[in-house]
Amino acid sequence: MKEEFKRFGLAKFPELIGVLEIAGGIGLLIGLYFPFFLVLSTGGLTFLMFMALFFRMKAGDTFWQSSPATVFMILTGYLFVVAVNL
Repeated sequence: MKEEFKRFGLAKFPELIGVLEIAGGIGLLIGLYFPFFLVLSTGGLTFLMFMALFFRMKAGDTFWQSSPATVFMILTGYLFVVAVNL
């Protein structure tokens, strides 16, 4: 993982990104009871996955290497749209 972060030019940020991902997951659980947190966490996770896709494309990754970030961006984006319309 450290090598991947170096390859993406994000060697200084793995802890921050990890904390944001965990916070997003916890926010999804809390969002089951408080819709505001659902909107906040799905929006944040969608943004994180968008940036993951951006950095993967910038690094020259193939479609298959980028597909997990793409799928999770689409899923969290869909949940964000649904959460906003609750």
